[in-house]
Amino acid sequence: MRFAVRAPAKVNLHLRVLGRRPDGYHELRTLFAAVGIVDDLEFEATGTGTIELAVEPPGVVSAGSDNLVVR
Repeated sequence: MRFAVRAPAKVNLHLRVLGRRPDGYHELRTLFAAVGIVDDLEFEATGTGTIELAVEPPGVVSAGSDNLVVR
């Protein structure tokens, strides 16, 4: 199965970290403005049980475990 989504970009005008949640992420208070660019994300289930990330063009953004898409 394969599907694609568009992830619109935003600019944070204000960002306050309120604290860490039990799941390790942070509670945030933010004010943001949308901008006219998007990332196109494509997903495909391969049945292997693993996650692989490919970035185009290669090398511009990390495709490793430090990328939030992989997390």
